[in-house]
Amino acid sequence: MLTAMGLAADRALGALRLSLGRWTTQEDQEDIETAAAARTPTGPPPWWTGSGCSPSPQPRRS
Repeated sequence: MLTAMGLAADRALGALRLSLGRWTTQEDQEDIETAAAARTPTGPPPWWTGSGCSPSPQPRRS
């Protein structure tokens, strides 16, 4: 799919797809950021940290 969109094959093979939903917590996001920083030599991409990528808080279902 990514190569069909024009991404180079070596970049496409290194891609990771994450699915976030209404039950994704701030802690989940921090865990993802920590794991990404540990797996990449330069840390998370610049758009990730402090970019407002956090979803709006959702009420808990009873």
